[in-house]
Amino acid sequence: VGQGDCILIRYPFNLDNVLIDTGKPEQFKNVLTFLQAKGISEIQTMIITHDDLDHSGNMDHIAEVFSIKEIVTSHLDVIQSEKLMFLDLNDIENEDKNESSIVLYTEMNQKKYLFMADSDSITEERIIEKYGNLKCDILKLSHHGSNTGSCDRFLDAVQPEISVISSGPYYLYHHPSPAVIQRLLKRHIPYFDTKEEGDMTILFLPGCNIFITS
Repeated sequence: VGQGDCILIRYPFNLDNVLIDTGKPEQFKNVLTFLQAKGISEIQTMIITHDDLDHSGNMDHIAEVFSIKEIVTSHLDVIQSEKLMFLDLNDIENEDKNESSIVLYTEMNQKKYLFMADSDSITEERIIEKYGNLKCDILKLSHHGSNTGSCDRFLDAVQPEISVISSGPYYLYHHPSPAVIQRLLKRHIPYFDTKEEGDMTILFLPGCNIFITS
């Protein structure tokens, strides 16, 4: 979805579809085409991490097209969908929308996932103070790889196997930050950027997970 976030987690046979953010309004056609191509007519849970257009911009449009059982727009300790469960690790609620983003942690097919939304280093430090060395396998970097997040202490704590960046044209916002990329390279953390790789898919299979880029 270019400069924005939109993540679909799909349980086998569409028994549980979770959509994390929706991209900005001009990306609606892409989101709609993608969901329809998966044969999706119902979304069990839609989570809006915070109210920025590049995350929440298609919430109403999607609700008009798909049946949605639950829309989560504020902090809950546990978000329970039909088959999938997420923990919101961020307890910060203030006027800063990014700092107050819903930060999601979940485990699927023996892998640990951490979705950082647009949270910043203050949020990251708070999470580490609260949860300690919260290791994960797949890390969706905060704020499209902006230098406001992905701080040294946080990366040292989570130690992901793979990091994913959702970003748009570099000339618009200069994301991801070269400083963040250097932090990843220093720690030998592979990164994949939607600007370069396109849509990314992780297939959950018995005994393994397959990471696919466009």
